[in-house]
Amino acid sequence: MITQWYWCGVLGEMYGGSTETRFTRDVEQLVAWVRREGPAPETVTDAYFFPERLDTLTTRNSAAYKGIYALLIKQGAVDWHYTGAPLKPSLMDEYGVDVRHIFPRAWVRRNRDGAKIPPANSIVNKTPLSLRAAQALTGAPGSYLDSLAAASDMRREWFDDVIATHLIDPYFLRNNDYEAFYAARAKQLEDMVYAAMGKRTILRDMTDGKAVK
Repeated sequence: MITQWYWCGVLGEMYGGSTETRFTRDVEQLVAWVRREGPAPETVTDAYFFPERLDTLTTRNSAAYKGIYALLIKQGAVDWHYTGAPLKPSLMDEYGVDVRHIFPRAWVRRNRDGAKIPPANSIVNKTPLSLRAAQALTGAPGSYLDSLAAASDMRREWFDDVIATHLIDPYFLRNNDYEAFYAARAKQLEDMVYAAMGKRTILRDMTDGKAVK
């Protein structure tokens, strides 16, 4: 219950404004909820994450941006250079782990620039990787993935399994299909977020714009 409350607060960006009132209310409501003496806190019941928010999560200024980064580590993302085991907090500094672009922004601008192209700076096009892995991310993924696999002494299909730990479909990367990659990963990130929040997928009724559960 505490875990659900935490992720609802982070991913729903419930503490983005004035925090004093919400903090006081949360202390009262959360304790009562955990003791089975009251309903779920408003931070849980009122928190939502709409899929289109992914397009605008571009900097660490957002709690949701940092939350997705943390969830990718938590769910077992394996680095693309240090492939022996999933990333963990104790190795973040040693490996120089940071949020890195999957499709380089320059490549997207040069090859896919257009009004309807998903934003290259979105969290959807980023993932936690070490500095050593990031140094190989030049050009299109279809050109750098095999060199990363070779450096890790891994067969292509094994390295594809490593890529998949980041909720990425390696097929779209190897074919440099940015739009398909973006759509598929956005859906997987949405599912990860909703699972952490304990929410069912929020659908958008395209006819009248109302959100429904």
